[in-house]
Amino acid sequence: MREKTLSLVYIALLTLGLSSSFAANATDEQCQQYTHYQRQGLQAYKSQDYTQARRNFEYQVILAEICPAHHHQKSLAYNNIALTYFHQQRYLTADVWLKLAPDSNQSKANAHFYAKEIEQAKKRARASINGQYWSYVGQDAWNRISVKKTANNLVDISFSGMYPGRNILKYGPHMGDLTARITVKNHQGVYQSPNGECKIHFHFLPNKLIIKQTSAWCSFGAGVSATGHYQKVDDRSDD
Repeated sequence: MREKTLSLVYIALLTLGLSSSFAANATDEQCQQYTHYQRQGLQAYKSQDYTQARRNFEYQVILAEICPAHHHQKSLAYNNIALTYFHQQRYLTADVWLKLAPDSNQSKANAHFYAKEIEQAKKRARASINGQYWSYVGQDAWNRISVKKTANNLVDISFSGMYPGRNILKYGPHMGDLTARITVKNHQGVYQSPNGECKIHFHFLPNKLIIKQTSAWCSFGAGVSATGHYQKVDDRSDD
């Protein structure tokens, strides 16, 4: 009953504030698709196909961010995606989406409703540094890093970075990847490439990871940087 009640309440919320107007300084054709993706996502959501709903809501997020006419609906879009993760019991992932608009009424309501589940997931995740960490870079793009502790303070990291660019809907984001093994002592570690051109600092905190890329050149795509504050979204090292 609890799950059903939330779904009905937020199906109503999902439909609030829809606008068919489009932004003059963004591609008209793109911005006109906002309502389409909203409706398609809602249809899949009602059918409990949360993965398909999320695919549509991801486009909704992008358009809410690039189309001025829809800027006021960013929080709605973030919460739509969060709800799909909540229904799939991916509470930490849902939580990072809520944190993109922490002061909105929708975020507060969803965070309150799932507070117990979120806290339990965080408690389990704090047991180890292992897991998946995300940092938002905009337009539905997240920098992601997988962390797996091996032995003798050695940690395997796998970084997948993104940068939205100006035409993400047409060409996709710029990307950059890095796989390495680093030594972590006192919750901190450093990666340095063999040629010394790339240096990245890691600072591990409970369910968080602070990364600072101190070199401009790490062979990533244009605009991609590992620097950021990352939140753990899964206590497993692999998706």
